[in-house]
Amino acid sequence: MGSKTNMYAVLIGNDYTPKTPFNEAVFNVQNAEAARKRGNLYIRQWNLTDERILRIRPMSEEEYQERCNNKESYMAGGYKKYLETNQ
Repeated sequence: MGSKTNMYAVLIGNDYTPKTPFNEAVFNVQNAEAARKRGNLYIRQWNLTDERILRIRPMSEEEYQERCNNKESYMAGGYKKYLETNQ
């Protein structure tokens, strides 16, 4: 029997990092705690010594598809509608 997974966007950076999806890693995991663990592993593997997890938020399938299939529009500000619904 498989576990249900969800997508989480994990914002990784420091105090000067823009809080945009450009700086988010997306993980398909069971819950926010698993997303945090995966984010910390990402930080260690890439040796991002001055960075930390700034935010973890659920990401809908709709947002993920827009991020993948319409990247220019999404990164140019289309992502904002998704941030507002998760804040």
